Amino acid sequence: ADVIKLAMLKSQSYLEENLIDGMLVLQIHDELVFEVKDDIVDKVIEDITEIMENLLELNVKLEVNSSYAKNLSEMK
Repeated sequence: ADVIKLAMLKSQSYLEENLIDGMLVLQIHDELVFEVKDDIVDKVIEDITEIMENLLELNVKLEVNSSYAKNLSEMK
């Protein structure tokens, strides 16, 4: 719970600091759902994945899987 909360905070800060037209819209267990413009989705995925994988210094590596779709029902 603490890791996902930290991921939420850092991801939102990233969006605000980089003036990205997007937002965190939903958290489902250990998943975060963002809404961003189509033309920047690849960059945002890359950056937020990097943020989440390096949140904490742990003995094990945090692995982040990312995907995108036009809406939540299309997500796999």
